[in-house]
Amino acid sequence: MDDSARQSSPDRLSTLIETGQFDAASTALDRVRTADPETPKKAIRRVTECGEEGRTVTPLLSSLVGFLGDEQRAVRLTTAKALVTVAEAEPETATDAVSTLADRLADDDESYRRSRPSASGLDPEGEARKPR
Repeated sequence: MDDSARQSSPDRLSTLIETGQFDAASTALDRVRTADPETPKKAIRRVTECGEEGRTVTPLLSSLVGFLGDEQRAVRLTTAKALVTVAEAEPETATDAVSTLADRLADDDESYRRSRPSASGLDPEGEARKPR
Protein backbone atom coordinates (compact mmCIF):
# COMPACT_ATOMS: atom_id res chain seq x y z
CA MET A 1 0.00 0.00 0.00
CA ASP A 2 1.47 3.37 -0.99
CA ASP A 3 1.30 6.62 1.01
CA SER A 4 -1.69 8.05 -0.88
CA ALA A 5 -3.76 4.93 -0.23
CA ARG A 6 -2.92 5.05 3.49
CA GLN A 7 -3.70 8.75 3.73
CA SER A 8 -7.14 8.34 2.23
CA SER A 9 -8.02 5.45 4.53
CA PRO A 10 -10.59 6.27 7.22
CA ASP A 11 -8.54 4.20 9.66
CA ARG A 12 -5.56 6.50 9.22
CA LEU A 13 -7.59 9.57 10.25
CA SER A 14 -7.36 8.73 13.95
CA THR A 15 -3.57 8.65 13.77
CA LEU A 16 -3.42 11.91 11.83
CA ILE A 17 -5.69 13.64 14.35
CA GLU A 18 -3.84 12.20 17.36
CA THR A 19 -0.53 13.49 16.02
CA GLY A 20 -1.92 16.91 15.08
CA GLN A 21 -1.47 16.42 11.34
CA PHE A 22 -4.64 18.31 10.47
CA ASP A 23 -3.62 19.28 6.94
CA ALA A 24 -3.06 15.61 6.11
CA ALA A 25 -6.33 14.67 7.85
CA SER A 26 -8.19 17.31 5.85
CA THR A 27 -6.64 15.99 2.64
CA ALA A 28 -7.67 12.46 3.62
CA LEU A 29 -11.26 13.63 4.15
CA ASP A 30 -11.24 15.37 0.78
CA ARG A 31 -10.01 12.18 -0.89
CA VAL A 32 -12.80 10.01 0.51
CA ARG A 33 -15.45 12.46 -0.71
CA THR A 34 -15.71 10.68 -4.08
CA ALA A 35 -15.45 7.13 -2.72
CA ASP A 36 -18.33 4.71 -2.26
CA PRO A 37 -20.87 5.95 0.36
CA GLU A 38 -19.52 3.73 3.15
CA THR A 39 -16.00 5.17 3.01
CA PRO A 40 -16.98 8.81 3.74
CA LYS A 41 -19.28 7.63 6.55
CA LYS A 42 -16.42 5.64 8.12
CA ALA A 43 -14.08 8.61 7.82
CA ILE A 44 -16.60 11.00 9.36
CA ARG A 45 -17.24 8.52 12.18
CA ARG A 46 -13.48 8.41 12.89
CA VAL A 47 -13.45 12.18 13.26
CA THR A 48 -16.50 11.98 15.54
CA GLU A 49 -14.85 9.30 17.69
CA CYS A 50 -11.74 11.44 18.07
CA GLY A 51 -13.90 14.38 19.15
CA GLU A 52 -15.76 12.20 21.64
CA GLU A 53 -12.42 11.08 23.07
CA GLY A 54 -11.51 14.71 23.76
CA ARG A 55 -9.16 15.27 20.86
CA THR A 56 -9.33 18.55 19.01
CA VAL A 57 -11.00 18.17 15.61
CA THR A 58 -12.04 21.76 14.94
CA PRO A 59 -9.31 22.23 12.30
CA LEU A 60 -11.31 19.69 10.26
CA LEU A 61 -14.65 21.51 10.44
CA SER A 62 -14.40 23.08 6.99
CA SER A 63 -13.72 19.65 5.49
CA LEU A 64 -16.64 18.14 7.41
CA VAL A 65 -19.06 20.90 6.40
CA GLY A 66 -18.45 19.98 2.76
CA PHE A 67 -20.09 16.60 3.37
CA LEU A 68 -23.40 18.28 4.25
CA GLY A 69 -23.94 18.69 0.51
CA ASP A 70 -23.24 15.04 -0.31
CA GLU A 71 -25.83 13.38 -2.51
CA GLN A 72 -26.08 10.41 -0.12
CA ARG A 73 -28.50 11.10 2.73
CA ALA A 74 -26.61 8.74 5.07
CA VAL A 75 -23.40 10.74 4.56
CA ARG A 76 -25.24 14.01 5.29
CA LEU A 77 -26.76 12.57 8.48
CA THR A 78 -23.42 11.18 9.66
CA THR A 79 -21.89 14.60 9.04
CA ALA A 80 -24.66 16.35 10.98
CA LYS A 81 -24.02 14.06 13.95
CA ALA A 82 -20.29 14.75 13.74
CA LEU A 83 -20.84 18.51 13.72
CA VAL A 84 -23.10 18.28 16.75
CA THR A 85 -20.43 16.29 18.60
CA VAL A 86 -17.79 18.90 17.77
CA ALA A 87 -20.10 21.76 18.74
CA GLU A 88 -20.83 20.15 22.10
CA ALA A 89 -17.13 19.65 22.81
CA GLU A 90 -15.84 22.97 21.48
CA PRO A 91 -18.81 25.34 21.05
CA GLU A 92 -16.79 28.53 20.70
CA THR A 93 -14.89 27.22 17.68
CA ALA A 94 -17.79 25.52 15.91
CA THR A 95 -19.96 28.58 15.29
CA ASP A 96 -19.62 28.67 11.49
CA ALA A 97 -20.17 24.94 11.14
CA VAL A 98 -23.24 25.05 13.37
CA SER A 99 -24.62 27.92 11.32
CA THR A 100 -24.17 25.91 8.12
CA LEU A 101 -25.78 22.88 9.75
CA ALA A 102 -28.73 24.98 10.94
CA ASP A 103 -29.25 26.24 7.38
CA ARG A 104 -29.29 22.65 6.10
CA LEU A 105 -31.74 21.56 8.80
CA ALA A 106 -34.05 24.45 7.94
CA ASP A 107 -34.06 23.42 4.26
CA ASP A 108 -37.50 22.01 3.43
CA ASP A 109 -35.96 19.78 0.76
CA GLU A 110 -33.87 17.95 3.36
CA SER A 111 -35.36 15.07 5.30
CA TYR A 112 -33.45 15.17 8.58
CA ARG A 113 -36.66 15.54 10.60
CA ARG A 114 -39.11 13.49 8.59
CA SER A 115 -38.04 9.93 9.24
CA ARG A 116 -39.97 9.18 12.46
CA PRO A 117 -42.19 12.07 13.53
CA SER A 118 -44.08 10.00 16.12
CA ALA A 119 -40.85 9.11 17.92
CA SER A 120 -39.92 12.77 18.18
CA GLY A 121 -43.21 13.85 19.75
CA LEU A 122 -44.36 15.51 16.53
CA ASP A 123 -47.37 14.70 14.43
CA PRO A 124 -46.80 13.92 10.73
CA GLU A 125 -47.00 17.64 9.84
CA GLY A 126 -44.19 18.44 12.28
CA GLU A 127 -46.43 20.08 14.89
CA ALA A 128 -46.13 19.19 18.56
CA ARG A 129 -48.77 16.69 19.65
CA LYS A 130 -51.17 17.86 22.30
CA PRO A 131 -51.25 15.79 25.50
CA ARG A 132 -54.38 13.68 25.92
